[in-house]
Amino acid sequence: MIDFNQIKEKISYDKDAQEVLNWCKQHTEYCSAVYGNSNAPCYLGYLGFLYEHGIGVNQNFDMAILYYELAADKGNSDAEFQLSLCYNKGIGVKVDNIESMKWLKLAADHGNSDAQFHLAISYEYGTRGLEKNMEKAIELCKLAVDNGNKEACYYFGEYYQPIINQKEKSEMASKFKFRLKSPSYETICNTSIIILLISLCIKIIFF
Repeated sequence: MIDFNQIKEKISYDKDAQEVLNWCKQHTEYCSAVYGNSNAPCYLGYLGFLYEHGIGVNQNFDMAILYYELAADKGNSDAEFQLSLCYNKGIGVKVDNIESMKWLKLAADHGNSDAQFHLAISYEYGTRGLEKNMEKAIELCKLAVDNGNKEACYYFGEYYQPIINQKEKSEMASKFKFRLKSPSYETICNTSIIILLISLCIKIIFF
């Protein structure tokens, strides 16, 4: 794993990048608020985002991937999610669905709501090498909703909640049909009494 001192040496020749790095170091509280992780992975991941989109520095996908990997290796779920997108779209790397899915699942496991939502959609449609699994899709989307993902909130209410409602109605209908077909307790008791009376009558007649 490349440590932070090595990354400083890599960008020492780039004044803009050094300024951005210093800015990130001075605003770790802001970075923590945005990324919700410890400071070092946070601003490393943020630098990756700046390089990917050319914000404050010249756009450089190789540097973006480098910073994302540094942050992801330290467990930053946002960087893990960004890496999954890069491998999915071929940004700074060759398209690799296996690698993309690896980082997406890691990010989702680490509580990243964007990753949870994207993974839910992949399970719903059976994309990116996954088999269709609606139950898993709903479960992951619900996690994203619980983590405050607005896109997931809309999607869950618009598409998944009606499916859940329909399933619950079907289950209730099945239970109701079963009750209609099944003999009631009263019917069973009455039948038992009749059988008992018949048995008594037979004994009286023949004995």
